[in-house]
This record gives sequence, structure tokens and C-alpha cells, in this order.
Amino acid sequence: MTKRSRRASKLTRAECEEIHSVYYVAKGLGCGAIGKKIGLSKSSVSRNFKKYDLPLRSNIEATQLSNRKWSDRDIEKIYQNEHINKKMTFEAISKVHEISPAQFSARCAKLGLKARSKAEATECFWAKREPEIRKIYEQYIHDAKPVDEIACELDCSISQVYRCFKHFEYQMKSLRGSNLTDDDVSQIVKLNAEEQAPREIEENLGISSSTVRNVLKKLGIEPRKHEEAVNLALRRGRDKNRKSINANIKFEFFEQMTPQLAWFLGAVCSDGSIGFNYGPNKITCSFSLASIDKDFVDKLGMLVGLSPSKSASSTSSKPIWTLRCSNKLFVGHLEELGVSNNKSSSVTIPEAIPPELIRHFIRGYFEGDGCVSKTCKGTLKFSLSSKSEKLIRSVAEVLFEQAGIGICGKRRSLSHVSSPNCPCLTVYKRSVKDSDLVMYVISSSSLEMLEKLYCYLYQNVDEAYRMNRKFNVFKKALGSL
Repeated sequence: MTKRSRRASKLTRAECEEIHSVYYVAKGLGCGAIGKKIGLSKSSVSRNFKKYDLPLRSNIEATQLSNRKWSDRDIEKIYQNEHINKKMTFEAISKVHEISPAQFSARCAKLGLKARSKAEATECFWAKREPEIRKIYEQYIHDAKPVDEIACELDCSISQVYRCFKHFEYQMKSLRGSNLTDDDVSQIVKLNAEEQAPREIEENLGISSSTVRNVLKKLGIEPRKHEEAVNLALRRGRDKNRKSINANIKFEFFEQMTPQLAWFLGAVCSDGSIGFNYGPNKITCSFSLASIDKDFVDKLGMLVGLSPSKSASSTSSKPIWTLRCSNKLFVGHLEELGVSNNKSSSVTIPEAIPPELIRHFIRGYFEGDGCVSKTCKGTLKFSLSSKSEKLIRSVAEVLFEQAGIGICGKRRSLSHVSSPNCPCLTVYKRSVKDSDLVMYVISSSSLEMLEKLYCYLYQNVDEAYRMNRKFNVFKKALGSL
């Protein structure tokens, strides 16, 4: 049982009859007004009257009584003198004249007297408080009282006192929330210029990181981007327990097109991906590249400064090795070079790669999605597949133009999509079993073409920039024929 209900149950018949007689009948007060005087709710007063069969006025009688008590002229007078002239609210008026705010508002609306808008009410509130706040500010600015003592006297928080000062645009002695001197501010600016983070400045100067950020913001100094701040901190040995994968990224690798970069882009277009996660407050960029060949992933990781992580595969007994990072600048470089999100069906040879370096891109793509093996008849077969018809057609054209690799015979299959007179390797369209997925494939079993392909992909290529597993299979198979 609540405090209010216990109070209501203690009213005896004699108490209820006295309250009913003195307040309800003699003074004409309503149940709500009576409840305010005796410390009960309106419903509690009404229930007690009903409990002891004390008569209550109907709604019509209550309205008529109120209208007799407060005439239209009285309402207009109160409205003009107190609401307009004295800037009092309806609630304040109701306490003075013992009329509920809702009832006074309804009477004013009936007479066409409009209440103040929210903006006008706010303006009146501050206008009434200005003398009080000015007096407080004078105590603050002349060091008569500190802000915490003023807040204690007003029974409010320190931030509320500062908000009052800010509303009237009063000048502060120091930055809000701090007792910083000019020397403190200069030290903060100096350490920030030395690429220290707010938390490091907090440790060095004993000033909270939030205050440091406020000082820099007040001075118009732009904060560093998150990725830049993280990398700077990690290079100085900060957050050693944090296993950041962004700490050693080699962004300079993307500045100039090289054979190594072309090879890396080929591998990314086959086994890699970029993505964007749109959160409520920020967009997270991500990159990943996965393969079962650890040597291949290690070499790619060395180029860009990423270390592979190991995970179990759901389709193979061999583990999967993955390069991954969430870095906006890293993903931005890949986008500028032609790698796009959801690339699998639309990927093509990036325009940023000059013709003389395309063979390195094709080598990277082949080492991801290509295959070379011996058939059951003992012949050697090469194939390269992709969901992107445009990419496969482009690779077939480049192989013909730069390496002289083309068809050696008639196109007998009906599944090809190449034009009849095209001399390039035939592009076949294949449907994946039990799936709607469509793949485009080029292949060849001609020994002459395979030898040309081997020389085109691997001639004068350092071991550090190739997948040894496929290279060795290719070399061994050609040597055994």
C-alpha cells in the first residue's frame, strides 16, 4: 500500500464530513483544490466523499459554480494583469487564485485569450531571471563566490549555472569545466602539435582528455582523423595490448603503379573484397582477402603491411589465411584504383594499370581463380573463371594481343559466348549445379598456348611476387610432357 493510499484510509467519517462542509460546500472548492490543501489527490478526496455518501456536484453544477465564482471580467483582468503584465504562467496564477491551470486555460480559450507560445514563454522565463542571474554573475566574476558554492545555494548543478551565463553571453573567466591558465592552454596546443592524443596530454599535464578536446575545439584546431590518431599512437608504443591490424599499413605502396601493385590488385579482384557498414554514427570500411595458400597470403601481406590471420574452413580440411583491415584510407586507395564493392559480377581490368603491367594483374587473378592441371588423358589444361563476363573477355583479348594466345580449332560447344570470327580464347558460359550462379570460363589444352602462357605470366618474375604452388605445378607439368 502506498503512502497516499494509507493517508486516504485514515480519514474517518467525521473528518470527511468536516472537509466536505468547510471546503466543498462553504467555500465551493473542487476535489482537486481540496486535495492540495489537505495533501491528498483529487481522486482520493472524491472516493472518501463517495465512501461516506457525501453529495457531490455534477459536472454542470461544478461549471456553473466556477463561472459564478470567476466571471468573465475577473478572468480577463487576471489574464491581463498577471499573465501579460507580470509574465506569470497559468500554473503560477492557479496557485494564487485557487483555480486549476486547466480550468483557467479553458476559460481564457473560451474568451479568445491566447496563452503565450513556447518561444514567448521561454523568453519571459529568462527575462524574469535576468536580474537574479546578473547578481550571481557579478559574484562569480569578482571572485566573491566560486561557481560550486553558487550552484549549492541555488540547488542546481555547476553546468546549469554556466548555461545561465552562456544564455546571456556573459564572459567566462576560464574555459567551462576547468581552471586552466594561459600556460596550460599553450602547453595543450604544443603537445597536440607534437601529435600527442588527448589521453596522452591528460597523463602529461593532469588535465582531463575531455577538457583538452574542448580547448582545441574552442581554439578552432581540427582533431585528427581516427585512423591517423590510432596509427600515430601505435607507432609510439601506445596501447601495446591492443592488437591493431592497421598499425603498419604501407600507404605509400599505392602511390605509384608498379608490377607488385598490379599483381596485388589481381589477387584482390579474385580472392579479396571491400565493404561498407553503415552505422548510426559512422561508416566503417573493411578489406579482406582469403586463401588456403599461406605463402601467397604472406607475400601479399608483406607488400601492404598486413599480417594474415588463421581460421578454420567449413568446406575444406585446410585452414584459411586472411588479410583484413578496417581502414578508410586503405579502402579509398583500392577504390581509386578501380576495385569496387560487390565487384564479383562487374569487375574488370582496372584502367589505372598500363598495358605493359597488365600481365602482372592477370598473374594475380590467375593465382586466385585460375587452374592448371593434368587431365585423365594425360594432357595439360589451363582454365580461368569469373562471374564477370567483361573481365574474362578482356583477359582473353589481352592474352591474344600480348602473348599470341588464341583458339586452336573450331568452336564445337554451343555454350560459348564469343563471336564466330573472334581469334581469342573462347569464352564459355557455365551454370553452377544446384544454383542460379553463372560463371564465364576461358580454357586451353594446347601445349603451344600453355607454354606461351607460362612465359607470359612468369618470365622475369621474382619468387617474392608469385604463388609458388601454382608456379611449381605449371613448371612441373610442362617439363613432364
